[in-house]
Amino acid sequence: MCFHKMLCCWQTINHYKKDKTMLTSKFYAACLSAALLCSPLAFAENAHPLVREKNLEMAEISEKTLFRELYADVMTSAYLDEESELARSLKKMPYVGIRANPQEQEQVAFMHRPQIYYNAKGEKRALVMVEKHRVEEGGRLVECHACAPEVDLFVLAPQDQGWRLLSSTKVQSEISGSFGDTHFKMSAMPVLLDTETVGILYESGYGNQGTFETMLYAVVLHEKRPIQNYEVAKLSFSNEGYYGDDSPQAYSFEGEYTQAERPDSKGRYPIEIRYTGENVGETGRIRPFNQIQRFVFNRSRNRFEQVR
Repeated sequence: MCFHKMLCCWQTINHYKKDKTMLTSKFYAACLSAALLCSPLAFAENAHPLVREKNLEMAEISEKTLFRELYADVMTSAYLDEESELARSLKKMPYVGIRANPQEQEQVAFMHRPQIYYNAKGEKRALVMVEKHRVEEGGRLVECHACAPEVDLFVLAPQDQGWRLLSSTKVQSEISGSFGDTHFKMSAMPVLLDTETVGILYESGYGNQGTFETMLYAVVLHEKRPIQNYEVAKLSFSNEGYYGDDSPQAYSFEGEYTQAERPDSKGRYPIEIRYTGENVGETGRIRPFNQIQRFVFNRSRNRFEQVR
């Protein structure tokens, strides 16, 4: 869709380039807008304050400065009802109201303390995490079963006088969560995924009508493209709450993961999951599931894959 909009603009400009009166300033502005939104440097979902600030620099990485620089055009005042435990916990962090446009529901953005880490080359970086929670009338947080806040992540690099923004998540991130909270936590330190990539592993569980499962995810801290959330593997599963423990249709398995301390022959650091229990096999029948599976990040295919 972006391509066709841009192509139409440039074809029209070329057609009327001899008669400049046909090309109004509004038309040029529309073409420029299409180019910005379709640029690889722009975020795909919708306009974000960072789109025009790709080379953003700042003197320090205090919460106040970060809010002012990253959300300058969308900040509003915020009132938060402290009735829920989640709200009381979040309110301990710096926060502001966020509204990108009048049609959107108001959000409250909470900023975690920036975390210093080192990338795969040993270069110093700062990771900034902002949770954007929807609020109802009266300042109550939206905390339904399937609700999760949007999570903005930013990677910054130090320079001679301050810090420079390298990358961030897209506007509508897909980081998992439930009951109004995110499952991704800043307490986990980044780990090496290969000789050029670091990421943060986290678990996310979900239950529905007696069926429960846990997934292992990785937030990969890319620096030359948007930070991305990846599914690594399913860690556990159980349908015993749905069928009952004694049902022949009921089965469950659990997995524990560790990561190799040394790279393999291709420079990757495999994630090893040791499974125990039962699972549905290739034949469609329930069989013992006691095995070890290994997963690696395939940078060229931009995904995690199982390897032997």
